[in-house]
Amino acid sequence: MPDSFSQRHGLSGPPPGTLVRDEVPVSFRVFLADLPHAHLGIEFHDMQKVVCEVLQEWPDEQLPPYYDSKRRIKKCEWFRIYEIIEGLYVLLRDKEGPHRGYTGSFVKAISEAFVSRNIGWQLDYNGNVVTRGDESFERIIEVADRELANRQTTRARIQEAIKDLSRRPQPDLTGAISHAFAAMECIVGDILYTPEEIRENTHHTFGSFLKHHPDLFPSEDFKDGFQRLWKYANNEGSRHGKEGIEPARDEAELVVSLAVALVTYLNRKHPK
Repeated sequence: MPDSFSQRHGLSGPPPGTLVRDEVPVSFRVFLADLPHAHLGIEFHDMQKVVCEVLQEWPDEQLPPYYDSKRRIKKCEWFRIYEIIEGLYVLLRDKEGPHRGYTGSFVKAISEAFVSRNIGWQLDYNGNVVTRGDESFERIIEVADRELANRQTTRARIQEAIKDLSRRPQPDLTGAISHAFAAMECIVGDILYTPEEIRENTHHTFGSFLKHHPDLFPSEDFKDGFQRLWKYANNEGSRHGKEGIEPARDEAELVVSLAVALVTYLNRKHPK
């Protein structure tokens, strides 16, 4: 797909404002419907097949595939758009086999379209549409995912938190906080105890951890801040959630990002 004027001249920076997650801008629906024109390995009949399978509808044999797909993309519920994208990825992956040129181009085109339209989703290279935060949030998650290779359980808990934030049509915000708390518990337990001791005692407190490592943080303010994070994540997201009280999305993202930053810090201080 040729670059636009704004892309060629570096004028396509992220637009201001809150990221869009529970709707789809009209411009993105138009972009998606026109993907067969973009030489990404998608044919008009392929698009129609995927759209109809996702929507569980019969194709309209009276219309050319392009127009049939376009009218369905125009009117379907917002979260179906992201299911169509995942379906198109699977289509390209299966057509290519081990050769992934089209899927790579497809991921790049979709992700750039998300950014340019201020959409809070991204397409990963496994073909999943997952939540996208601001640049700092994405950087924290990326670093943790790379550095926690030797602590797969902790890493998996962080990935589950991202999955909970990515659920459609409604994210599981309490679940995201719960998994962020679990990631903190996992790494603290792994640092403090042997596998046998962990199996016997699955409850690891931050206070007991700090008793073993009193000089872990550069100041008491840092220590106090993370103790309060631990308490909030425990109360709001794990054992003591309150009926009818759901954290806001920005609160959940903040807890996840802080928890991931703490886990990464502890992993660097106590490498495995």
